[in-house]
Amino acid sequence: MRQFLRTLVEIRRGELAITLLMSLNYYLVLVTYYFLKPARDSLFLVEIGPGQLPVVFMLIAVVATPVTA
Repeated sequence: MRQFLRTLVEIRRGELAITLLMSLNYYLVLVTYYFLKPARDSLFLVEIGPGQLPVVFMLIAVVATPVTA
């Protein structure tokens, strides 16, 4: 198994703990996103309505672009 992983990624000595923590961080971000996205959409649709949904998607892109950069 280690040999297989070494062919996929090059992890040097001392980098394993950091790599595992970064992978855990990425996993938790994705899990949070996939849990909160349906809740966000359903709450928005109940309060505002489906007509404004494209505007919200554009606003999310405008806000998320500088934050992620």
